[in-house]
Amino acid sequence: MPELPDLIRAEFPSLAHSELALFDNAGGTAPCRAVIETISRYQHECPVQLGADYPMSVEATRRLEQASRDAAVMLAGDDADSIDSGNIVFGSSTTDLIGKLALALAPQWSAGDEVIVTNFDHEANIGAWRRLADRGLTVREWQIDSETLRADPAALKALLSTKTRLVAFTHASNILGEALPIGELCAMVREAGALSCVDGVGYAPHRSLNVTAWNCDFYVFSLYKVFGPHCAILYGRDAAMQSTGNLNHEFHRAASPALRLAPGAFPYELAAGTSGLMHYLMQLARQVGDATYASAWRKIQTHEHELAQLALNALSARSDVRVIGAATATANRLPIISFVAEGHSSAALARAFIEHGIALRFGHFYAPRLVRACGLDPDDGVVRLSLAHYNTREEIGRFSDALDQLLAA
Repeated sequence: MPELPDLIRAEFPSLAHSELALFDNAGGTAPCRAVIETISRYQHECPVQLGADYPMSVEATRRLEQASRDAAVMLAGDDADSIDSGNIVFGSSTTDLIGKLALALAPQWSAGDEVIVTNFDHEANIGAWRRLADRGLTVREWQIDSETLRADPAALKALLSTKTRLVAFTHASNILGEALPIGELCAMVREAGALSCVDGVGYAPHRSLNVTAWNCDFYVFSLYKVFGPHCAILYGRDAAMQSTGNLNHEFHRAASPALRLAPGAFPYELAAGTSGLMHYLMQLARQVGDATYASAWRKIQTHEHELAQLALNALSARSDVRVIGAATATANRLPIISFVAEGHSSAALARAFIEHGIALRFGHFYAPRLVRACGLDPDDGVVRLSLAHYNTREEIGRFSDALDQLLAA
């Protein structure tokens, strides 16, 4: 069977417009053709308000309802029927949705109640909860082990108490690239009587999701980092969602959470693009010979695992390079790879890679607390290559050659 990129590169039009190897995918992936076409059709055929009785509005409503069903499949696979579409909220970004969630939950909490955040998340899942300190809540921090760069569940358990109301943590670090055991973590949090809020942005582009099996109370990820439109999805378990307040107009106070947490509506045409993404994933499943949603993600995982190991091998072979995180690809090691090089600033090195046809970047990637915990300056940060399933072995070879040339200079 052909290599995965040979099957699918043509489905990503933007990749044909540049000879650069796109290794900045954790910041935003190329959208697939089906998403672009789905959004365009929506804008051409039914760009109107939902819920009216005339045909164009009826069609717009139907497409958005289908988008919610497709989002449920992305969230839970075969368990999608267990998710009520009223518990799926579309928004402009993960940061936007978590900010709204924090505002919607805060009124039910009192001064002295506690929320727990980490020092290793993207700021999207830290800042909104930290700001609740202005309301009198106590913010506690689950810290990564600075020696091993691992997040120890026992350290989280020690922070939980009868005062804990919510724990916010990432599914996979956007710098370390390691997935956490969120089923175990969510169970621990629930046993303590608290809610869990999981940032899935780093994980969702690389693995299939099942938020119901993991028992997440809230799970958020951005579709534009999963080959889709520039919007995001928030899922909430029914009991957790029902506890959220109303951010919308006063007359929506008894509406579904999807409406209560989306004041001023949301980008309909982008949300409709979710169905284009589902179309692409099912097309990929058919191409690899097993027309099931899960098979597409198995193929993606297998290909990305190979790419990650090739890249890690190239980095680990050098004594003047420090890989930030695990240096070996495992089932929990995603193709998000950060490193620093002795005698080279991350800024200069990342810019030099561009001259060699490698599109990547440097910095703290909205996780300055983690970069600091790694003993690094957040302003210069790390060089990060973040791979997607449309990347190729040839591109990794180009990266390896460029690495050797740049560090020999």
